[in-house]
Amino acid sequence: MISVQNHQQLLSGNKYWIIICLIGLFASCSPKVVPPVSKPVKEVKKEAKEEKVVKKFTEAGISLLVPFKLNQLDLNTANKVQLERADMAIDFYQGVKLGIDSAATFGLNFKLNVFDTKDENSQLSTLFKKEGLKNSNLIIGPVFPDGVKYMTNYAIENDVAVVSPLAASKPSDFNNPKLISIVNNIDQHAIKIADYIARHYQSNTAIVVLINPKKSADEQFAAPLRDRFKQNHPSFVVQEFTSAYAFETRMIKGKKYALVDLFV
Repeated sequence: MISVQNHQQLLSGNKYWIIICLIGLFASCSPKVVPPVSKPVKEVKKEAKEEKVVKKFTEAGISLLVPFKLNQLDLNTANKVQLERADMAIDFYQGVKLGIDSAATFGLNFKLNVFDTKDENSQLSTLFKKEGLKNSNLIIGPVFPDGVKYMTNYAIENDVAVVSPLAASKPSDFNNPKLISIVNNIDQHAIKIADYIARHYQSNTAIVVLINPKKSADEQFAAPLRDRFKQNHPSFVVQEFTSAYAFETRMIKGKKYALVDLFV
């Protein structure tokens, strides 16, 4: 676990709040002139309003769950290919750090806990026992859908928000009211791709080709693409092939193609 703490000074805007409070204090202490009243005035009791005490923001705990897979690396013998497997996790960690550092410039303080998930649910079960994770105000990760699903019960039981940073799965697939999805889901990706093709190609001169191996993950992408063309761009011809090689054997000379490779 890596613990990184950012401490930033309060913004200068807080000084203005102090000035406003002082003005209010002086105003309340200044003498008030009350004109004489000839008739007795019935005293009206005003109910004291209970002001909700706003807890001052001091520090937020953020836990980052990333698959570094350090258990699979021996730095004494690891080659370049093995080290590059951790590139994605390291890049993602550095990106999160940049975001936290930027937010800290607004006078906010964060405590960042970094955990290696090893891309294994059994490792997540171990991490669930960590106090640093339990005390988090926000959890970023895991990166992949299986891990995000595995976090569901933990997030609900501990009332902590979980950010799904990369998975393009539908939020409904996770059934987690505490989940925040950052990436557009598969359906939205398909809609944008279909609309882009329709804008940049002419249906009378181009054919839309889907390279679809027909696996379940591929079909999740292919289905909304077909539906979008059928409903919104019906003039386009959409063909499907299980491989790029199968498509090459059926290509028509001089014909334009908009190729979408669905292979996951």
